[in-house]
Parts: sequence; structure tokens; C-alpha cells
Amino acid sequence: MRRRVFWAILGVVGVVLFLMGLTTAIVGRQASRERILNQLETSTQLVGRDLADRPLARAALRAEDEAAARIILNRADRSLQLDDGTSVTFGLLTTDFLAVADVVAALEFDAEALRTGQSLQLDQRIGFDQVVAVVRPVSIDDSPNLLLVIASRPLDRVRLRAVFRDLAIPLLVAAAIAAIGARLVSGSVVKRLADLRDATRLLGSGDWSARAEVQGSDEVAELAATFNSLAEFLEQASTRERAFLMSVSHDLRTPLTTVAGYAELLAQHDDPETSRIGGVLERETRRLKRLVEDVMLLAQLEARQFSVRPERVDLAAHVREVIAGFQPRAQEAHVELDVRIHPTGLVTTDPDRVGQIVTNLLDNAIRHTPERGTVGVDVGRTGSDMTLRVTDSGPGVDPDEIDHLFERFYVGRQHERPEGSGLGLSIVRQLVAMLGGTVRGELPPDGGLLVEVRLPDLDPEGST
Repeated sequence: MRRRVFWAILGVVGVVLFLMGLTTAIVGRQASRERILNQLETSTQLVGRDLADRPLARAALRAEDEAAARIILNRADRSLQLDDGTSVTFGLLTTDFLAVADVVAALEFDAEALRTGQSLQLDQRIGFDQVVAVVRPVSIDDSPNLLLVIASRPLDRVRLRAVFRDLAIPLLVAAAIAAIGARLVSGSVVKRLADLRDATRLLGSGDWSARAEVQGSDEVAELAATFNSLAEFLEQASTRERAFLMSVSHDLRTPLTTVAGYAELLAQHDDPETSRIGGVLERETRRLKRLVEDVMLLAQLEARQFSVRPERVDLAAHVREVIAGFQPRAQEAHVELDVRIHPTGLVTTDPDRVGQIVTNLLDNAIRHTPERGTVGVDVGRTGSDMTLRVTDSGPGVDPDEIDHLFERFYVGRQHERPEGSGLGLSIVRQLVAMLGGTVRGELPPDGGLLVEVRLPDLDPEGST
């Protein structure tokens, strides 16, 4: 990004320098035009003063028609070539015609203006040349005819190559200064944008305390200040949300415990119908209690009110005990547990948090696996990390949903109806992050879903 900003700034400066060069050329040409016109005015004045003494004047004034006048005016000795390159020729203006030498015949003259005694300044294109000229009418011996003194000179074209050649050194110096300035400016702007980007990523990952540093008073600073206002609003909203969830979850525990007790009594009643109703209430109460616990757990995790207590533990044996507790649940759901636990040895981690991870993964897998399906559990080591893989033979998810599996309340589109609360895998992600590990989802070739968790040994040396 820094390179793009640098080249953008340098490109703008380059265009400005080019326009400055072009403007310099145009302004220089205009100044040259004014200077040449002033010189031509002076030349016509000087030549016009002694025009009466020149044989040309007498010969031209005696011309009877335009053809005769042109013959006189076109003689080689009738024109002047001044040292500065100015060409001075003559013309004759009568009441009937206007005749000029052939070398300036392509110019357009305003005869009426000349008859009033006005001098003309001409700037006209003849062929490929731009010609400037001054035409001065001169009266001799009160003759009704006017002699014209015409001083002309080609105007140099705007040659950008020559202009930029003359301006090469100033332009190179300006370009070097611009490059240094562009690098400094782009570095400053990009660094501030990078800080804002990092803060945005932190905020997107759930760190509501992320803030961008506000420097200066430009648009980038205004953007950073706006971001901080948004982050503060989201932090307050998240705090209120967590407080609400924890309060509601806490308030629901007591009535749920009461309902669970009565449901258990009803399930043990002698009347079959009453017992059946009690069993349904008992199952749904357990499900509701689990949902309340998940909501409270997630709120605690996001509020950073959850602690990690590492200890040295045989992780394979610990996970085996957690899995054993799911056997009745799997049998009730008519799902087979395919367990493969390899020795892991002693590992420093928090066994309670690992147990919660395994519980949520198995609960999610069993819930999404149809009857007579299989849930696979594979525990072992990969290098220095402990690896836990849980697979199911459920409907899986679409490939574009993999990145959303661990978001709160996300339920895959493959299900005919929503399964669960969408909190289990989100809790897994939070717990794994607390233990310094990683979690990812994968779609096996034969269908279903694979969730892999990798947890590091928090104390590989085994110190206490």
C-alpha cells in the first residue's frame, strides 16, 4: 500500500510539473509575441518616416490599377530585411483596391480600419507557420491613396522538447524533492492507516478495547477518531449485552432447578402417561439448562472473567473419562462412538477447559448425526501439540460456511430446521484461544464435518 500511495503522490507531482512546464512554454510564447509586436511597431514607425523620400512611394502612388501596383511592390529591391529577422514590405490602399507584395498576400487585412488611419496587429497562420505582423498606413503629400508599411516575422512554435531541455535541471531537482516528500508523506499516511487497520482487525476479532491512535487534524485523524467512537459504542453495547446475558442466565437457574426436580418426580410416577410427560419435561429442562450454562459461559469468556489453571495431567486418560460420560447420550441417540485415543503422556494444560472443549465438540457432533450414524473421536500428539479430532456423519455444511462455523449463533444452512443454539463451537473457539491453541473445520470427502483442535503444552519442560 505504501508503494501505491508513493507512486500516486509522485504521479500527481509529475503531472503538476509537466503542466508547469507547458504553462511556462505558453506564457513564454505569449511574452515573445508581445515583444515581437512591439519591435514590429517600432520598425514600421522608422520606415514610415522616410517613406516619402523613397522612389517606391512615388512609383506606387502613380499606379493606375491593382496589377500595376503589384508589379511595383513585388520588385526585389522594394522589400527590406532587418537585422533582427523582420521582413518589411509595402502595399497600396486606394478607394478602389488594396495591393500588397506577394510575400504577405496570404495575410488578411481590414481595409476599412486602415482607411481610418489605424495600425493593425495581425497574428495569423500561413501554411505551417504562425506569422505576426504590424501594418501601418502612411499618407504622402495629401494623396487620397495610402502606402502601407508591413513588418512581419514568423512566430516560433512551442517546442516542448526545447522547453523541457531548458528546464531539465530545475525539473529534476523538483522531482527529487517531490519524491522525498512523497516518500515521507506516504510513509506517515500508510503507517497511520496500518495502525487503523490493525485496530479494526482487533475489533473484528472481539477485542472491544481496540483503539486507533489519533494524530494530527487531517482526514486520516478524523477517520481514526470516528473509528474510536464506534469502538467505544460497541464496547459499551457488548458490556451491556454480557451483563444482560449473565443476569438472565443467573435468574433462570433457580426456576429451572425447580422445574427439573418436579419433572424428575413426574418421570417416576406410576401412571404411564404422567411418567412419559415427566420424561419429556426432564429432557427439555436439561436441554434448557445446558443452553443457559452455554450463554453464561460465553458471556464470561468474552468478558475475560474466565481463568486458566494449568496443571500436569495425562491428557489422554482425562479425555477418555470425558468421552465415557457421553456413552449413554450416544446410545439414547442411536449413534455409535468410534473412539481412538493414543497415549499423550503428561501435558501441562487446564484439564477443566479441555473437558469443556471435548464436551461441546461431542455434544455438537451427536446432535447433528442421524440415527445409526457414527461420531469419530481421535486423540493423540502431533509434534509437541496435543491433537483432538471429532468427526460426524451428519449433513455437514456448505464449503462457504466453514469460516463461519465458530461464530456465535451460527447454524448451517444444510439443516431442515436449526439444530442447537449455535453457541457450542463459538465456546470451543474461545476456550482453545485461551489455551493458546488453534481450531479449524474441514469437510471430509465422505461427508459430515471434521473439527480439529490443536493445543500446545504450556510447560514442555514439565516444571512446576
